Amino acid sequence: MPLVKPSLAPVSAGQPVTAQAWNAILSAIGALYDAVLALGTNSVDITVQDASGPVAGATVVAVPAAGAPVQAVGPHGGKVAYTLTALAPGAWNVHVSAPGYAATSIALTVPATQPPPPVTLTRTTVAMPDLLGMAVSVALGLLATGNIQVDQILDVTGEALSKTALPADKADAKVLFQFPLPGAQVTAASAKTRLVVSAESEATTTVVPSLVGMNYTQLVKALNTAGLKLGTVKYLSK
Repeated sequence: MPLVKPSLAPVSAGQPVTAQAWNAILSAIGALYDAVLALGTNSVDITVQDASGPVAGATVVAVPAAGAPVQAVGPHGGKVAYTLTALAPGAWNVHVSAPGYAATSIALTVPATQPPPPVTLTRTTVAMPDLLGMAVSVALGLLATGNIQVDQILDVTGEALSKTALPADKADAKVLFQFPLPGAQVTAASAKTRLVVSAESEATTTVVPSLVGMNYTQLVKALNTAGLKLGTVKYLSK
């Protein structure tokens, strides 16, 4: 309701106030009250949560059937709720959104006979697991379980490894670096997440058997038994 400035006649000191002037004052005061009430004096607390607890950084906006929307004040002073103030009586739609969550809305009637139930948001992201130190094959399985797609796999030499057909000799290679970092919120399966994993194969060692005094046939057999191959052979003259 807009305020209308009444026409009030000025008076001099000592002059009595006429009934007309007094009624004009009463009308002005009544109009002021009506305008303030139309702006709204009601407040409502909206609790925003997810499966693990309160959600910080949410945006809560109440939209009336007619008039301007009202944005809630965020949690403060030890409160966890978002406070909507200056609400006029009537029906409102409260829209709630937060980064990493699907937006939602609830209907609200003002004045409320009881506190509205908490607004529960559903995450649209997942936490990136900690892959560091894992075998690449195990890391890929964990990512697949979380519907997190892999963009690229590199070994420490810069060689690109297949994401769908990992070479057998690289299956046990350890993850040395990952991006996004562990714990980062990434988009779920509805959108492709970029992930870079660097890995190297575990080095294996073999004890070289003593070949002293063996002939050629014996030393080849001894090397093969140890899982080694004979390289270049040089003959030295006595």
